Amino acid sequence: MSWGYRNSGIPTISSYADALARWESITPIRGRKEDLRPIGNRKNTWYSISKDEHDTIHCNMNEVTLVSFFKDDIVRITNFPYITTSTSNFINDVVRYMGVTTYIKDHSLVVKIKGQQQRVNKAESIDLVGNGHRNYHFVETKPPVTHILQRIQTNIVRKSYEDFRVYVRALAKLRSYDVISGTEMDNAIDHSINILNVRYVTQNSSNFIMCVMALTQFKSWMQDKSENKYEGYYKMVMVLLQNRGYNWRKGGKVINAEHIIEDFNKVVLGLHRDECISEKQTKSGLVQTDSYGQYFTPVWDEFCKGATKDY
Repeated sequence: MSWGYRNSGIPTISSYADALARWESITPIRGRKEDLRPIGNRKNTWYSISKDEHDTIHCNMNEVTLVSFFKDDIVRITNFPYITTSTSNFINDVVRYMGVTTYIKDHSLVVKIKGQQQRVNKAESIDLVGNGHRNYHFVETKPPVTHILQRIQTNIVRKSYEDFRVYVRALAKLRSYDVISGTEMDNAIDHSINILNVRYVTQNSSNFIMCVMALTQFKSWMQDKSENKYEGYYKMVMVLLQNRGYNWRKGGKVINAEHIIEDFNKVVLGLHRDECISEKQTKSGLVQTDSYGQYFTPVWDEFCKGATKDY
């Protein structure tokens, strides 16, 4: 799939009137049950234009609406359910002469209008208003923020789990010649959730609640102070091995203590997010790199909101 006006054939649409005129000018593709109207080159049917029962015009990529034009001159920009540069390229094709540009940064879509920038997370939307021809602005402007680490509190939290680090180093020495099989990992844990990748899971994903449950279970193992705590520690190692640890020479997963501890520290930040990470407005008023923004995604929000909830 290629982009740009000469390749996609997608024209700029600057207002509702333009969008309606564009929809009316396109002949639906014959032989389809649905009313399919390609917005650009007719052979590229994966991006299309449609009109709903309220006369709203939608510009769609892979059957997902990314730009909508409403009769009251509201333009809604929606991010794809997962992050892709194709999303930004498609939106830019549609709105490139509206004074609006988009790009991907830190696993989110950034919309820019006349020096103002706003993030749009996966499957979320933002509204613009205007009368076309570069006169658009955001309906609601939220000051761009980034997240910073509270180092003193983070060190206190991490220190409270020193027992696990001692256990990992001892286990790595004990099993330094062992290959951890998939069967052993499957027998140790009852799910295949890679908790270091839950930031990519949207609220509409089929495994959303299972991811929250995996985080809840992991934290219960971390905080176990009973005489059986090492059983939970072992399961935590198996969970973290899902992220990496494959040794090509040995042909399987091996326990590398430093890798396990490094990944464990990352998970700890999320499980103690509200203690260790705080929000801060960017000094420039523009979107900046957010190193800890990965912990402010739907799964992490749900976990932190209901950390004591019995799932």
